[in-house]
Amino acid sequence: MRAEAIQPLGMVMHELVTNAAKHGALSTPEGQLRISWEINPESGAHLRWDEADGPPILGPPESSGFGSALIQTTVRGQLGGRHTVIWRPRGLLCEFNIAPNHLG
Repeated sequence: MRAEAIQPLGMVMHELVTNAAKHGALSTPEGQLRISWEINPESGAHLRWDEADGPPILGPPESSGFGSALIQTTVRGQLGGRHTVIWRPRGLLCEFNIAPNHLG
C-alpha cells in the first residue's frame, strides 16, 4: 500500500474500533469482530468489518454523525474507493474498497 494511503486507512479503522468499543460488538464480552481483506492489483483492496453478538441493532441511526462522515469522505476522497454500511440486528457490517492506484 502506498504511504499516502496508510494514514487515511488508519483513520477509518480507528473510527470503526472506537464505535465498536462504545456501541458495538467490542462493548460486550460476548461480542465478536472479524476483519478480512483481499488485495487485487487490478481492482484494488477490499476490506470487510463484520461485528456480531454485541448489543442488538434496531436499525441505522436517525442521523449520521461525525464518524460516518469521516469514513465516507476518507474512503471516497482520499482512498478513491467506495463503502457500504449495513446495520444488521446481529451487528454492523462495513465493507469498503481502496482504489488500485493506492496500493503501490
